[in-house]
Amino acid sequence: MSIYEGETIINDSNIIGNESDFGGGGIENSYGAITILDSKIDSNISSRGGGIASNGADVIITIRNSSITNNSSDGTGGGIDTYYGTISLIESTISNNSAATRGSGLLLGDESVLKVSNSTISGNGLVIRGNAEISHSTIDNPGNEGINLEVMGAASLRNTILAANCSNNITSLGYNLISDPTNCALVPVTGDVVGLDPMLAVLANYGGNTNTHALLSNSPAIDAGVCTDIGDVNILTDQRGASRHEACDIGAYEYAGTITNLSSDNNPASVGETVLLTATVLKGEPEAITGVVIFYDQFGMLGSSTLDVSGQAEWTLSALSSGTHFITAEYQGNSVFAGSTSELLKQVVIGPIYLPLIIR
Repeated sequence: MSIYEGETIINDSNIIGNESDFGGGGIENSYGAITILDSKIDSNISSRGGGIASNGADVIITIRNSSITNNSSDGTGGGIDTYYGTISLIESTISNNSAATRGSGLLLGDESVLKVSNSTISGNGLVIRGNAEISHSTIDNPGNEGINLEVMGAASLRNTILAANCSNNITSLGYNLISDPTNCALVPVTGDVVGLDPMLAVLANYGGNTNTHALLSNSPAIDAGVCTDIGDVNILTDQRGASRHEACDIGAYEYAGTITNLSSDNNPASVGETVLLTATVLKGEPEAITGVVIFYDQFGMLGSSTLDVSGQAEWTLSALSSGTHFITAEYQGNSVFAGSTSELLKQVVIGPIYLPLIIR
């Protein structure tokens, strides 16, 4: 896919198995603004930027809830190669990409800006020549390239796990877990954990749309973080969309965070018909989940139900008035698992249809 200027939105798409002799096996962008949502860029090949190659001072690339995986470059930037412009990586994963020269995961060129939040970079590394701000993320590539900061580059970390090699002067903004800071001259500040194994599970799907590294139960990252990012914005969920505890964990994954989904078996329904609401609470840990779910609509509480062994709670409604009801399910949490609230469910109830009376 080749993009030149303008604005492009890529949503719920798979860009897989493409090749280019030039830049951008999956996407080549020149001077354009791209938003990539809920998508996968996988197994593409190019001489520069196996997944994405981008160039242009005004370029803005936003990648959210997406995966850039298994791409390769004969030159630089296996996953992404960008010169100038700004790239934002949010709730996304860059993993297992490769490059023949530099930047197996990503090469950030001169005068470029990289902003990473709630994301995972695994099995590949970053070469930074511009400016990078990384918050609430996990970088895992033990013994290999993690962050290679070149002389003209700058990188700041907050509430991030760096379990990989690093180079030059990376700046800590607090609450990071750095397994080996030897080569990056990082000066620890408040909240930093240095020299410990973060105890990460293998990269896999632990809920949500992208793969993450779950924290094992003995990870020193648990409850050791802070819930605000570099801009002091509250981070309420992890990369999966799971709710964070009041004491946030370091990295992209919140141990025992939950996701609550809500569904209806009869939508739209007619007045007088029963509606079965089902709340499903998802979690990434092997422990059984227990607790109570409360169901609400815009007028107040509808009722409450206890989770069964499969992590589901049900509530039956039979007296809804006609119209649209905005319903949520709120898992209350317990001593292990954090509470979470579902997205709004629009339950439609159709009233009786009265035909006009015609008198002759």
